[in-house]
Amino acid sequence: MKVDFCYFQRPIGPGKDCTSGPFLQSQRLDLYIKYIAHLLAIGKAYRCYCSRERLELLRGADGHGRYDGTCRNLPEAYHQKHSSAPFVVRFRTPPGVTTITDIVYGSSEMSNRLVDDAVLLKTDGFPTYHFANVVDDHLMNITTVMRGQEWLPSTALHLLLYQAFDWKAPRFAHLPLLINKDGSKISKRQGDVFIEQFRDHGYFPSALLNFVAFLGWSPASNQEDMTLKDLVDSFEVSRIHRADALVNMEKLAWHNRNHFRRLVNDPSELPEIVTRMRSRLPGHEKWSDEYLSTCAKLMSV
Repeated sequence: MKVDFCYFQRPIGPGKDCTSGPFLQSQRLDLYIKYIAHLLAIGKAYRCYCSRERLELLRGADGHGRYDGTCRNLPEAYHQKHSSAPFVVRFRTPPGVTTITDIVYGSSEMSNRLVDDAVLLKTDGFPTYHFANVVDDHLMNITTVMRGQEWLPSTALHLLLYQAFDWKAPRFAHLPLLINKDGSKISKRQGDVFIEQFRDHGYFPSALLNFVAFLGWSPASNQEDMTLKDLVDSFEVSRIHRADALVNMEKLAWHNRNHFRRLVNDPSELPEIVTRMRSRLPGHEKWSDEYLSTCAKLMSV
């Protein structure tokens, strides 16, 4: 797993001996269908046969139009007559107001009228993110959900789904967005955002972890150069920032230099430094471990 590069110890997940899997949505379709059937049976969801063209008209030119509920109360005879027609399954959003309590952003209220009758199951039989994440988090006993701030507006729908199933909802903590120097949101198209790329460019796992931890968070102390243990001991959810977090690659380079100096002077870590040097140096076979160790120590001065 990619996260193993940064020393994360996962209690559950791919490659772990646990009963929470499978972990691919394509291998969990039977579960999703089971819970969709339950919502249909208790009237908390319904089949929608509206065409793509009709839905595009409803959205309008600005894309903000909402579904008008045409299929909300179709008689059973209609469903039987169109049993072979393609359909999606929509959530029957109840009237009222939903209170969202977020660890970072505090409490807010959203009118359920703004939630819309969201699609839960697509015509291809796959669930939408909104439905799958609620079912998966419940079945995997997730107690705290930490995700990007852009998902905060969707939390009302997720809470309503938990209520529909009569499940206890987890706590939510929405994290600040990561932005470039020009203020644009970090995206896959704009540079290195994959762990493998940072690894292949020679960044140390501890430096990358240190850097990422400080994106939208800061400790009570002024210390910036921190090990994983330091981060665990210092972490407080209350110190997560609400403002967008600037991704400054010069800061990552600074962390990498500091962690390199620390690791070089740790006898237990030096062999790994030498191994990494060999993987990046052409003709490394002619140099001994002792020679490369000396070079590493000189580079750290």
